[in-house]
Amino acid sequence: MEKFTYALADGHVLELPKFEDIEVGVIRKIRKLGQVDQIFTLIEHYLDEGELERFDLMQRTELEKFAQAWQKGSSVAPGESSASSS
Repeated sequence: MEKFTYALADGHVLELPKFEDIEVGVIRKIRKLGQVDQIFTLIEHYLDEGELERFDLMQRTELEKFAQAWQKGSSVAPGESSASSS
């Protein structure tokens, strides 16, 4: 499974699953949340405490770049499904 990686301003690299690789149980738990809450819930789920501390030091502009990069690095965005409906 290929991961999404993002280098923070301090050089530390965060590694998260691409949106299409997030487990169904996690998707089920966040399905009713708004997009911002979905992203933060996923970040809190996949990053450990040390990574969260570094993540929390981001400025808002870097957070926006991170979120855009994560979406671009994935085939689907939060709130979308990669499963086809028939």
